[in-house]
This record gives sequence, C-alpha cells and structure tokens, in this order.
Amino acid sequence: MAHDPTSTSEREHTPSADKKVRDRDLTIDVDPDLVLKLVTQEDASRIFQLVETNRQFLKQWISWADERFDEGFNQESIQNNLDAYDAGTAYAMGIYAQGKLVGAVDIRHLDGAEEPEIGYWLEEAAQGKGYATRSALALMTYAQRQHGIGKVILHTKVDNDASSGVAERLGFRLAGEYVDTGDVHRKWYALEP
Repeated sequence: MAHDPTSTSEREHTPSADKKVRDRDLTIDVDPDLVLKLVTQEDASRIFQLVETNRQFLKQWISWADERFDEGFNQESIQNNLDAYDAGTAYAMGIYAQGKLVGAVDIRHLDGAEEPEIGYWLEEAAQGKGYATRSALALMTYAQRQHGIGKVILHTKVDNDASSGVAERLGFRLAGEYVDTGDVHRKWYALEP
C-alpha cells in the first residue's frame, strides 16, 4: 500500500489567543524509503557537511553553494527558513532516503504576495533515483492542502538537464528564459492547476 504523501506529524497548538506556535517536528512521509523533515538549527551541522562534501557538484547549479556558504551563512539561512515557516509562508525540508540526509526541498511565497516557488537540491550520489521528483510532488501536495495554492513556479539553470527533467515529470511547462542578476542564464517553469 502506498503512503499518503501528505500524512504528517505536524501539530499546532495555541498557548494564548494572540500567538500561534508551529511545531518544529513536521515530517511528510513520501513513501516507505523517503521522508521529508523540517530543517531546524539542530540539522545545521548535517546540512553543512552535506553541502561541503558536495560543494564542487552543487555550485554548478546553485549560486549559494559557492565560497560564501559557510557555517554562519548556513545557520542564518536555516533561521530565515524557520522564520518563514513560523509565519506560514514557507517550508524548507530535509530529504531523507533510508534515514540518511541526501538533500533538501523547499516551497516559499505561500502568503500570496508572489507566486509559490519550489526548489530542491540533492547530493551527487543521490542523483537519478527519483528523490527530487517524489519529494517536490509530496511537498507541493502538502502545501496545496494546507494553503490552497494554485500555480507554482520553478527556476533552474538552462544547462541543468536533471532539474529540467524533474520539472517536466512533475507536469511543469517551460514558461521562459531569462538572465538573472548574477548574469546566469536560467529557465523558469510554471505548473498551473
């Protein structure tokens, strides 16, 4: 029997009428071998080591994986993602395959100010196993149920065929190409409901 990709252990409680506190133990069971877990500061050293070990591979595709990615940058990024999660505008999840951290997937702009955007990255050894496709689908499904999102966008470098393949397997359609502020040629995809 397949696991429901939206089954979670998310719990919310309200200690007072003024402030809603979100549980930091959010998990999404993708399938028996793949789980998404909310990235917290407790994961900082694991995330840092995974990026550090895969830096040469990742920096081909992700601008933040260059030399500026250090422990301080990592911790600040995690905190920014947690603040967005607490505000109800984003989810940044670690991807765990057979219990091992292999990458991350996130969706942001869930407040309607901009179009929701999905992103993902995997260590080199985890490429080609369907982890990004299955993780992105599970997180988009969860966000749809929690926030009622419609259109979702995805950006990738023009020459990142693996990421373009993930977009296409998920049903995204190429919407255009552009050159970003870092002078990088990118494609962007859109998934319409």
